[in-house]
Amino acid sequence: MEMYHCEERIYVLPENAICKADEYKRNPLDIDNCPLGHEICTGDCYQYEEGRKLSTRNKYLKDYGITYEDGRKIVDYCRKAKGYDQQLILQAAQEVYPEIAPYLFLNLTTGLGYDRMGNIPMQRKDFQGYRRKTMETYNRYMILNGKQIV
Repeated sequence: MEMYHCEERIYVLPENAICKADEYKRNPLDIDNCPLGHEICTGDCYQYEEGRKLSTRNKYLKDYGITYEDGRKIVDYCRKAKGYDQQLILQAAQEVYPEIAPYLFLNLTTGLGYDRMGNIPMQRKDFQGYRRKTMETYNRYMILNGKQIV
């Protein structure tokens, strides 16, 4: 939805800006219609919040505006990806965390789990957080390429 402040249109908000009235607690700029029925968002609403930033390990799909079901669709798409789509998965993984990109790519494209991949240089909870962030990044890449998964 459109957002204005002092009659100026806002195009970028802090990463941690959310609409608390939104079911998925998304950034107001990522919402099509105000959950409260307002035509525009001014940020003056008591539902607008610039909360503390969650660490990647503590972010879940819902924090990226992705439902569990949509997350399953993204994973299923990753498992079937070929050619250019696989390149986009690797690119998303490299953007998220270059040092573990090969592990993220392998996990998303084959389903090989954290414990079976060997010495990943981080704890499981951190790896899963970066996996979710890679899924969100890949989903954005696919939207930009006109191949919307969810």
